[in-house]
Amino acid sequence: MLLDQLIDGTADAIWRLPDGSFEPLQPTPGGQCLLPGSFNPLHSGHQELRAVSERMTGLQTSFELSIRNVDKPALNRDAVLSRVQQLSHPVLLTTAPTFVGKANIIRQITFVVGVDTAKRIVDPVYYGDSPAKMRESLHSIRRADCRFLVAGRVSGSDFQTLSDVGIPIELSDLFETIPEDQFRSDISSSQLRRDAH
Repeated sequence: MLLDQLIDGTADAIWRLPDGSFEPLQPTPGGQCLLPGSFNPLHSGHQELRAVSERMTGLQTSFELSIRNVDKPALNRDAVLSRVQQLSHPVLLTTAPTFVGKANIIRQITFVVGVDTAKRIVDPVYYGDSPAKMRESLHSIRRADCRFLVAGRVSGSDFQTLSDVGIPIELSDLFETIPEDQFRSDISSSQLRRDAH
């Protein structure tokens, strides 16, 4: 089964379709948007952000779930199935915990991310404390014809946007902001999990 190949590492990425079937990765000509997340759980903010990114770009937006994450344990088969069952749109399942890894698997992608994720993308801590490695990774993302669409997010009492992220000037063309008047959702999966307990 394709899902087993993904989990055992013999496949890098597969599609899970709304009918519950799986298909091998076939890149979409002309590119598309991917909205990465853990979807634990899926909430209205994810759905609204997907719709906004489609309006802004004119591109189909699919969800992306990586079974590996730089900050969290790997997902097992049951966890993957549980999370994708929430999704009524196509979802790309990958083994790539980093954006440069995702860009190398599927090119011509606009990644739709929150400002908290954008901060991590340009944080040298995630590149072995090396600003040079961070820049090289982002240049690799550019070479793969990928970029980022960034949504604002509440942090404490502030609503933070792309202007609050220290993007190196030579990489600023890779990032575009989603205006607050087009999207703002103060819901978070972690808060929903806390409220459920």
